[in-house]
Amino acid sequence: MEVKDFLLARGKFVVKNGKQVRFWEDWWVGHEPLMKQFPGLYNIVRKRNQTIASVFSRIPLNIAFRRALMGDRLRQWNVLVSLVAHVNLGEIKDQFVWKVNQSSIFSVKSMYSSLMEENTIPVNCVAWKLKVPLKIKIFLWYLDKGVILTKDNLIKRKWKGDAKCCFCNCDETIQHLFFECHLAKFVWQAVHYTFGIIPHVSTTNMLGSWLNGCPAKIKKQMLIGVSATCWALWLCRNETVFRKMYPNSFFQVIFKGTYWVRLWSQLSEEEMMKSLKKLCQ
Repeated sequence: MEVKDFLLARGKFVVKNGKQVRFWEDWWVGHEPLMKQFPGLYNIVRKRNQTIASVFSRIPLNIAFRRALMGDRLRQWNVLVSLVAHVNLGEIKDQFVWKVNQSSIFSVKSMYSSLMEENTIPVNCVAWKLKVPLKIKIFLWYLDKGVILTKDNLIKRKWKGDAKCCFCNCDETIQHLFFECHLAKFVWQAVHYTFGIIPHVSTTNMLGSWLNGCPAKIKKQMLIGVSATCWALWLCRNETVFRKMYPNSFFQVIFKGTYWVRLWSQLSEEEMMKSLKKLCQ
């Protein structure tokens, strides 16, 4: 990783005039750069490395996409617009805040320490706090890091197979398999409608800011539920790829998910266990 990228990944910008901060690639709103919060939009944006000042130079936002925004991408766009709606640009230069130490001031020592710890497991990942089996925590962490072995990641490792999703004719990526494929869409729509919760738009959103403001108990229940759903999607995908056992309908994925929730509920305290089992009824 280049030094500049390393530095920018460990600090957050405080936006003033928006002339020094890139809209998509720099961290300035939320808990990480918008390119990671909304990968489905970033993949089709026409102009990358745009400054915030350039994006806010007109209304609506000065952003063009290579494809029309429909379905999940339109929903992602609406979430993004609401996220940045508070921005008011001024004349003062943007500020960069170093997030590695408490003083928020860059030092060689703090940079070195961060570099040495780069490959350790992040304890602040929400997956590690869930009452689920260890292999599921690791699965969620890999999912969050974008290294689950979907076909696009296998191709990066010189794999020569077919890159298409086993459920449709699109290229298989993490974003596609778990959120944009027609099977995943049906599953998540059923979950969101049943429990009356707002949709999540990506792995980063799901394991990050999606449930901000929810009571801690409800948040834990929802995260265990969506973790089980992601695990069920992954298992159905593997059964289809390796054993040619195609799911009969999206209900099969949901039934698998509720099975895992009931099983994992035994790892929780009695009250939480009862609540999780009730959600599966």
